[in-house]
Amino acid sequence: MYTPSSTDDRSGFPAELIRYSSQVESQKAQVRSRDNAAKTKSYDLGYAAILMPLNERDTKALLALFEREDIDQIEAEIDRNLLWLAPAPCWEDNPFDFLSEYL
Repeated sequence: MYTPSSTDDRSGFPAELIRYSSQVESQKAQVRSRDNAAKTKSYDLGYAAILMPLNERDTKALLALFEREDIDQIEAEIDRNLLWLAPAPCWEDNPFDFLSEYL
């Protein structure tokens, strides 16, 4: 089971994410192989497997990407911009308002 690290330890986040995604991919492959063994024909292609593992320099680049001083400000800006994209709730609108002109 995946247990996230504390929020203060941001340096382990990309490494944990990579490790977790590879575990999930291997579990998917095991489930698919069991399912395919039970079926005679399967047209479900699923997701593509990882073509090549991440190198050490790739892991270092990911760590550098997430270890910025202003990462909290970047996260706040992303949250603020995503709030603009969320639609307004429609449950307060009356769908028959247009009929009031005709009644």
